[in-house]
Amino acid sequence: MKKHNAVAVPRRMKAKEFKQLLLRNNLTQAEVAELFLQGERTARRHANDEATVPGADSIILRLLDRGIISLEQVKRAAAGG
Repeated sequence: MKKHNAVAVPRRMKAKEFKQLLLRNNLTQAEVAELFLQGERTARRHANDEATVPGADSIILRLLDRGIISLEQVKRAAAGG
């Protein structure tokens, strides 16, 4: 993680990491797209390294992958609850 003026800047999530993370967590591109209010095409572009995974989405996905937060917690937060 890079530091910029004493603030940690997350590294860009590459397509390989994105795809592996989805596999490890039994998530589909469609589920991730819905979770982050994106179209399936956007998730497909992340998987094909045609678009950058937004920083906040990368952080949430990495927290989910590490078991720090659950999918249910992310879904509740996305629903505003």
